[in-house]
Amino acid sequence: MAVCKSLGYMNWCKGGFCLRNLRQGLLPFVEKEMLTFHKLLKTQLRHTHNQHVCTTTPKGFDSDCSTCDMWKNLIIRNHENPRSIQWNNSRLPLLTENPWEVAKMFMPRGQKFKFEASEIDVAAILNLLANCKHFGKFMDRKNILEVIKVRNELMHSSDMEISQEQLSLFANKMLIFLHDLKDLPSVQKASEIIKKIQSGTLHLFMDLTSMDHVDGADTLLNIDMEQQDPDLEQLLLKERTMELFATMEEEGYKLTQQDSSALQLLLDIINSQEKLQTGLADEQAQLRILKTRFLDKGQDESADAVKTEPTYSSCR
Repeated sequence: MAVCKSLGYMNWCKGGFCLRNLRQGLLPFVEKEMLTFHKLLKTQLRHTHNQHVCTTTPKGFDSDCSTCDMWKNLIIRNHENPRSIQWNNSRLPLLTENPWEVAKMFMPRGQKFKFEASEIDVAAILNLLANCKHFGKFMDRKNILEVIKVRNELMHSSDMEISQEQLSLFANKMLIFLHDLKDLPSVQKASEIIKKIQSGTLHLFMDLTSMDHVDGADTLLNIDMEQQDPDLEQLLLKERTMELFATMEEEGYKLTQQDSSALQLLLDIINSQEKLQTGLADEQAQLRILKTRFLDKGQDESADAVKTEPTYSSCR
């Protein structure tokens, strides 16, 4: 049985597409400014780093190295919220050499094994911009925080659906944020794409072979051949799955009925296309493990309710 993807789901994918373009628009600027910021910080160091004894702990640096002490103080001094610093994100021996190891101190946890800008997602980039005081001279922090809320609303959505009004509002918040960097070519390009998504003049190419209709719409989405993104759905589902994993793995977290619904929805969408099953095989396996964990905790009745009350519609 195929899964019919609602207009709300397609809007969710469009919101994710806007975030992907926002990320692409920001990357050249962020990379350039991190080089500048890193050079500035290094001018304030006075000692050679001992690469053999320095390690991180969740609370800071496990080292008597004077260079590490100076790095710690510099990062704290330049962080908007020092209590939230994820010290374990970075590899201390590389702080002096690699600007991105410094950048990761301003990002959410889970960045340690991401070694360059191309591996960093939009959430990490937005947190870097919001947390690092260096970027305050370029943009209004309140606008960054609004876009972070947009990203979280999308990736924490249990049914992965948003209305057309929500999509337009989300796009508008991204455009307000990007306006501070409007003179940058990469930002101009990203803003133009987001505006087209907001106005409905740009449609996405996605694999729609499993769809008989889109919630009563007479025709399928038009295809803009310049904006083909056949992997968009897979990338968004991967990010949504990782977000779900991160939430459920938090210490003391108890699985809920909503979690069970979200797990089942992700599994059903992945199962609806062979391409998704292949590309998200690891995520599919992990989702099944989490679903089993839910059942093993004696919540069979809640899990059964998910099967009888799905959050998607079945094609007939």
